[in-house]
Amino acid sequence: MQENKNASEKNITPARRVQPATKPSPVATRAAGARVAPAPKAATAKPAAMRPAAQPVTKPAANVKPAPKAATAKPAAPMPRPATTAARVAASSRPTPAQSKPAPAQTAPKAATAKPAAMRPAAQAKPVQSAKSSGSDGHINDLKQKLAARKEAVAKRPVKAADENPSAEGGFAASVKNNAKKYAVAAFALIFAVIVVWIMVARGCADSALAGTPFEAQYKVITKVGYEADYKGTVKRNIPAETRDEGLESGYPTFGYTLRDVLGIGDDKVAMRNALIAEANYLCSVNTANAGGGGGYNRMDAEGYLYMNDEPARYASGEHRKLYKHTSATGMYLGDVSDDEPAVIKEITMKKRGYNGYAVTGLYAPAGEVIKVQISEKDMEATGGIVVHIGQALYNGQANNIWAAKNAMNRFPVILNTMVINKSLATLSDGVYTAYVGSFVGGPIYVRNTNAPQFSVTISGGVKYPHFILGYTTPEDYADSKKSSAPYFDLEVWDYGVLHSGPRKYADAFTYDQLYDAAILWDKISLVSTQVSSQGIVFLYDSFVAAGGAVAFPGRRSVNCPMDWMRGSLHYQSFVNSGSWGNVHEYNHNFQGWGLGNGGEVTNNALSLVEYSLFTRISSSRKLGMAGDGMGGWNRYTSAPWALDQITAKHFSNGRRGLANYAVMLHSFGQEAFIRAVKSSGGQSIDKWYNACVKATQYDMTHFFTEVCGHAVSDAAVEAVREKNYPAFVPVSSIYQTGGSYIYNGEREYFTTMQPYVIAFGKDFELDLGRYKTTGGVNAAGMYESGSIVLPNGFSYNIKNISAPEHGSIRKSGENKYIYTPDENNLRSGKIYVTIEITKDDGAFEVDDAKLVFEFVQSHELNKTVLEHTIYDYTQDEYQTATEAYEAGYAGYTQKQSGDHANPINPNNNKVVQNSNSEVWYIDKISADGTHEQDGVVDEGVVAQAIELRGKLYAEEAAKYRISVRGRSTVALYVSLDGGKNYEKAAWYESTNSAFVGFPVNVEGGYIDYELPAQSWVYFKAVLLRRPQEPRGAFVGVGWGKFVPSTGIFDENGELIGETPETVSVDYANAYRSSYEFDSSEFETEYFYTRKYAYNYSDVRQYGDKQKVVSSNYVPWDNNNELFNINNLFDGNPQTNIHFGQKFGVSASNPGILNVDMGETVKVNSMTLYGYTASNSNNIGMPRDFVLQGSLNGEEFFEVGKFTDCWRSGKNLTVTFDEAEFRYYRLYITASDNGRIALNRIDFAHTFSLNGASQYAPGNKMFSYKGDWRTEVTLSSFGHVYAGRKNASAEFEFEGTRVAVLSSKRFGSAFEVYVDGKRVNSISLKEGDEDTAVTFISPELNEGKHKVRIKCTGNASIDSILVW
Repeated sequence: MQENKNASEKNITPARRVQPATKPSPVATRAAGARVAPAPKAATAKPAAMRPAAQPVTKPAANVKPAPKAATAKPAAPMPRPATTAARVAASSRPTPAQSKPAPAQTAPKAATAKPAAMRPAAQAKPVQSAKSSGSDGHINDLKQKLAARKEAVAKRPVKAADENPSAEGGFAASVKNNAKKYAVAAFALIFAVIVVWIMVARGCADSALAGTPFEAQYKVITKVGYEADYKGTVKRNIPAETRDEGLESGYPTFGYTLRDVLGIGDDKVAMRNALIAEANYLCSVNTANAGGGGGYNRMDAEGYLYMNDEPARYASGEHRKLYKHTSATGMYLGDVSDDEPAVIKEITMKKRGYNGYAVTGLYAPAGEVIKVQISEKDMEATGGIVVHIGQALYNGQANNIWAAKNAMNRFPVILNTMVINKSLATLSDGVYTAYVGSFVGGPIYVRNTNAPQFSVTISGGVKYPHFILGYTTPEDYADSKKSSAPYFDLEVWDYGVLHSGPRKYADAFTYDQLYDAAILWDKISLVSTQVSSQGIVFLYDSFVAAGGAVAFPGRRSVNCPMDWMRGSLHYQSFVNSGSWGNVHEYNHNFQGWGLGNGGEVTNNALSLVEYSLFTRISSSRKLGMAGDGMGGWNRYTSAPWALDQITAKHFSNGRRGLANYAVMLHSFGQEAFIRAVKSSGGQSIDKWYNACVKATQYDMTHFFTEVCGHAVSDAAVEAVREKNYPAFVPVSSIYQTGGSYIYNGEREYFTTMQPYVIAFGKDFELDLGRYKTTGGVNAAGMYESGSIVLPNGFSYNIKNISAPEHGSIRKSGENKYIYTPDENNLRSGKIYVTIEITKDDGAFEVDDAKLVFEFVQSHELNKTVLEHTIYDYTQDEYQTATEAYEAGYAGYTQKQSGDHANPINPNNNKVVQNSNSEVWYIDKISADGTHEQDGVVDEGVVAQAIELRGKLYAEEAAKYRISVRGRSTVALYVSLDGGKNYEKAAWYESTNSAFVGFPVNVEGGYIDYELPAQSWVYFKAVLLRRPQEPRGAFVGVGWGKFVPSTGIFDENGELIGETPETVSVDYANAYRSSYEFDSSEFETEYFYTRKYAYNYSDVRQYGDKQKVVSSNYVPWDNNNELFNINNLFDGNPQTNIHFGQKFGVSASNPGILNVDMGETVKVNSMTLYGYTASNSNNIGMPRDFVLQGSLNGEEFFEVGKFTDCWRSGKNLTVTFDEAEFRYYRLYITASDNGRIALNRIDFAHTFSLNGASQYAPGNKMFSYKGDWRTEVTLSSFGHVYAGRKNASAEFEFEGTRVAVLSSKRFGSAFEVYVDGKRVNSISLKEGDEDTAVTFISPELNEGKHKVRIKCTGNASIDSILVW
């Protein structure tokens, strides 16, 4: 489970990109601490947007639809940063009043529903007044006073006589000339000062004008980022003049291209692969895991010479080995670093993560070039050393290596080099350790350490590469990194999130905004999956995949995918429209190990369904009556009735019964209950999942598990649930539902798992709430016939009530039929509550009413799933096959009709759509004499027809696909991969008396397979020829399936757990209209879970260095006053002690007494007695029973605390008491551990602790901002702070007893805080060296809701807000 700081909390903070209410205006940067007057605003110049001036235009890959252009330009949040951290100063996002339009005032929503626990100290510390702000008003007054003094001084200045002027010109003329110069200078200074004053006044007016202007950051992030980077300059590269290798005759593979000469099962082929692997291992450091022990070196020097500790690493010839650029480095990660690319110096500071992952540096090590790494002596002590990876590494540090038996060689076998930098392997000079690293094939540089809470490292010699760290990377930073020629890319969600890592070729097409959207999406996904276990996961997109088409490494927190799968992970629009099942499937392998016990290949899919239901609009594609409810593949499980029908109609195969169980649970109880069940499952078995579902829902699952699903639940488990007397769970669903409800803890809980059902704009829509039937009957296989309500056999139902929609109206039109009339002014109907009465037919038990939620949305889209057809009529039997008709251009027809492909196609109810929208069915057959058996279908004289059906299919992921055709009696399928420009014959069937009823397998001409890129369209034309020779009605249907590549999973020990062969299942194709384009409108979702960060504040202040003994009954041991002088107690020397006399036996009647003056009045709540240091004895004379008294004047004492039977910890004893204020204290000691008294010293402390605060990012939706705010990236809680100027404000509400503000010293903390309308001063705070610190804590407030307003009185920043 997660630590408390990462415990999850539901529905707190959405992260969404919003348009700023105003345009930003640039301000010049300045050195830290420098005071610079702002430049006056130009009269007409428009402020520049805070994004790069221009983005390079990248042509999208073939067959991939480019992402749609945003409707409005989105200015980026922060300005470009200066080269060093110290020089960073906020760039203004403050609009000019003339250009800004105030947005409507915002009301801050309530914070988390849970009440934070109050941490109440015994007494309040004395409040400290806030420091006076240094605003612009004071500066203006200073300038005015200086100007006045200047004028007065000039007026009083004596005028020199002519003869006093030492000038060669002499006299009056010289005096005039000289004074003119002085007056000119004075006048210029005066004019300049007036301008400065005017600017400052204008600035103050602007600040005031902006005070009420709403501010909303464009890029909101609520996940922590413990990272900061500064570029310190550039260094010269030592570029290798040529590539070389170790001379294998087989040659060498390059990244992405297979060396085929070494493939095969023969001994010679295996030997060649082993030789390549041996050479790859030889080039690795001994610290590289999965590299066969490495190549005998663990460090290198500045020239690249290799060493094993202090001994040179040598070839067999004795030559000292040296780093070089290997032959296989050419084209590494599908690119090469340009020789003109500058090498940089970069300092990176990082905080410790909650998991053992490595940190992205954003630097790439070119092959054969030495990289210098430096770490301070202090950080070396704290870390114990660091690990540097160059190249792709699993999160546990291992290489994704190629082994000989894999029979693959499409890159160098090992492309990772790992080197350790510690005291023994680095050199120390001037407080800095220096070491050198490098790689023979090159790659991205990563740094790992899990010991120190924070450390810094400086890397010199690497080149930049494109990388995006959510919450830290700015648009300007990303644009700058994209200028690099380095071939790599990283996108990281820092805290228990994901790292997408691979060749930049598959990321270059995405803009900063698109990457931000993708990162937020993955943050949301990770927050769902990490409810199961707290892990960060790395995706390595590689030309080599260790098993199957893609593979997960559970236990090693890694996923290994084909290179082009990265596009599917980063393409936000495609992801939310169609999903990215393969990537999410592999990701969730790392979170399996629960459920029915049917393996990881099912439970990982169940988590994927939860995430699909929350963060995609896939379910909006569902359509009643179509195969798979209008969807294909795993996407079908996003439809509640389809999933339930898989169980009730027993459509079980390949573990789908288990997935259907999970899907039904999800759609019947929602995501929160489902995750509750997952978390309480406690492993894998039917009983465990049964019990977990019962516990999570408080429903009796017995009938559903045993009778509906057919699971074997133990009698003991059933009996235990029966005793709870929970209501029986009977699932019911409809395609129109978006969610439902259930009773939990006595309250009705509502949930949403599906998007609104899409209907045509402005048209009445009929709801068929009859029982779902197919041609096979109720709950049986067959083609759709009628109805939409799905529930198990043995139950009847009645529509008990339908509530009025929020928009539009609904009326009953027949038995279980209703008409919804939409409101054209509101696209969405709003929620419609449908109450369904369910009855067990045999009366065995009662069933509670079900309450589903329906919702409809009107669409302006042009019939996206209604295809188009053309029918050609012939009066002669013109063609023998469909192929002939198509390739002749359908010549010879007498009539042509084109239109929408919709039911029915003619008056005799011939079906266009049976199983999917890509089919044409004719019940009747055509006759040779031109008349039809059922009159009215075919015009008299028509003896043949050709029907061409047109549409397109979508390949959401890069994969292998099969398109197929079935039909009777002669059909053909033509396909286009270039947008419908050119078609080729792909599949066909020709017969006079038979049919392909199912989609053909291993039949020539019945199908064709394509390797397709992600997000590509396949256009098709399906041709059906109707002829008199048909024995029955003709039909044609298109099939579509994606290959499931061979798969495998590696266990925690690195063993491959099975590898399945490649398979494909072709199903009825649900196609799109050829002219349809995906909806490009923004689709935004809320976070379902957020990471709840806990913050503990503690302020410990020590007192005691001014103490002196006033009086005592102390007699030193053996009367040796020289050795045991009473003043030893406060001399600060740990080696000197006091020891009461040898004959002094401490007791209640003979107490040891000490009267002490603290030297100042203190407020304390703890005392520490430091034990005798001159003995290692267990009994050292430590007091056990004693009374502490205090006094302000040394005469009147009060009891501070009475302590009995106290036992020390080690040699010392600390006692606590209620906060007390005194200058003098008296200690009465009546018992000790050995009957005597011996001490080294006595100290007091005031400890103030406030534990368990909820910490919220400045971008949390609970906060609303007004005035001149901007975001600034820095080492902080969330990677950035909100920095404000004078009069800017922030408001929010919370429920609790105390509130605090964390600020960045770099960006100021000049603000006032108002709670419930009243100015509140902070309690006294500790001082520290941290850049980010608590700058305000309110006194304790009454329990309840409070409204807070933070007003900037100067430069101020908000790192985060704390609430108790």
